[in-house]
Amino acid sequence: MTIRDHFKRTQMWCTYGLAAILIGTALAIRFLHPKLPRPDILMVGLGLAAVAIVAVYFVTRRIYRCPRCGVGLNQLRAQTIGGQNKDRRMFWEIWNACPNCQLSFDAPWPK
Repeated sequence: MTIRDHFKRTQMWCTYGLAAILIGTALAIRFLHPKLPRPDILMVGLGLAAVAIVAVYFVTRRIYRCPRCGVGLNQLRAQTIGGQNKDRRMFWEIWNACPNCQLSFDAPWPK
């Protein structure tokens, strides 16, 4: 497995895992508390969304690092391309290597 494949697989698992957790929590709230008023359900949902966004931010800071030099590739992408850029591609779709140490994303993932 290459470094690029590892990052793609990690993104897929994070996306599916987050969706499963949010849907499962929403269903649990709905079925465990069926008489909860709609505004309360909305507030719980907004709170869960805020917690999920913060959790995803910290998880991606940790998992999207260069295996050689340890630089945060998402942060480096935001600094290089700009935070308000409309280009939503991930760093492995833009670069072929780490901009810091030039480790190719097509190199094997270190075990």
